[in-house]
Amino acid sequence: MSVQAPEREGAKQKQQVVRRPFIVGTRRVDDSTYDNTTNLTAGTQSLPNYVVDADGFLSGLYILSESNIVATATGVVNFSEDAPFAIYDTVELDDTNSKPIFGPMTGWDLAMVNKYGGYAHAEDPRAVADSFTLTSGSALAFSFVLRLPVEIVHRDALGAVPNKSSSATYALKLRLAAYAAGSVFNTVGTHTLSVRTRIQQFGWMDPQPVDIQGNPVQPTPPANSTTQVWDKQDYQGLAAGALNQNLQGLDAMIRSLIFVLRDNSAASATAASSATSSATPRHSGDLSFPDPFLLKYETSTPINRLRRVWQHMVAEDFGYGVNRGALSTEAANSRDLGVYPEFYTRDFGLKPGAESRYGYLPANAGTTFKISGTIGAALGTAPYRLTVLANKIAPAGGNAKGLASK
Repeated sequence: MSVQAPEREGAKQKQQVVRRPFIVGTRRVDDSTYDNTTNLTAGTQSLPNYVVDADGFLSGLYILSESNIVATATGVVNFSEDAPFAIYDTVELDDTNSKPIFGPMTGWDLAMVNKYGGYAHAEDPRAVADSFTLTSGSALAFSFVLRLPVEIVHRDALGAVPNKSSSATYALKLRLAAYAAGSVFNTVGTHTLSVRTRIQQFGWMDPQPVDIQGNPVQPTPPANSTTQVWDKQDYQGLAAGALNQNLQGLDAMIRSLIFVLRDNSAASATAASSATSSATPRHSGDLSFPDPFLLKYETSTPINRLRRVWQHMVAEDFGYGVNRGALSTEAANSRDLGVYPEFYTRDFGLKPGAESRYGYLPANAGTTFKISGTIGAALGTAPYRLTVLANKIAPAGGNAKGLASK
């Protein structure tokens, strides 16, 4: 008598459906519905909120800013060192629960996020053709485009957030700086200056359930509901000499940190082009930046870095060389004075932003971060202010393993 061979265990189980990636079934979508023109005044002004249109999945926003002199002007106008981006005194993007996921920070801070955050091929807002102008003197003018990132990695749409409800919306808040000496301007004339702000959002359409050959497609980006946050921390009143500062709020996986040091020299002082001038706060901060700079992470010290070597690393990683322009109008594709980025986004390729997401720095509310070194004495005017722009990743469901690219 023959005995029937037992069925293989796998044959009893229904074959698992393998879906193709989200981006196979979707297409990028742009939308522009916001256009506001406001004249600058002696005080700051909040612009009407931009409520993001529901169109699938939100990847980010482009902010286009253009000036226009609308009245006969007298007097010479000069920009400060953070011009023209700091024409926005406040930039903040709130999620559907009215909690900020970007900011609040200034337009200049956003420009640094663009330049060092690892989101594009051409990252310096000053260097992008036809999107940047800056003219001071009696013919005051400026225009620029800034990208506010929501999506973390465009390659597979990681971090693009569901944006399908017209009642639960994301909102962008902008506030204009004052037309006054000491803000974005060193000196002001009698100009009547308008600022036109337009916003273009971009993202992904809802994907088709199957591709052209009928293969099923993932309905959401990988690790759906993973979000990134950019926030700003200011540590003020720092004296020249020994620096020992615990960093606060680094309570999620760290993708990038941008350190900015400024001294207390008058923000309205006219910036000089001399390599030895300390007329601007960031220039003095650059000269005074700790050398070496130490970062303690829990019980280890992964960073013990010489300042000049760090500057060299910025050139290696981003292609930004020494600043050759006037300090008030830093040259395109040059290193920003007083700005020192540390990033964990180069474990897939040579360029920051080429990331597999394996290199993020793990952290939670109990993780210890401490920076130390010596702020250069007699190179600037105390007290100093250290700003940290922190890029934090909150994985969906707290599952860090789900972030890894495949």
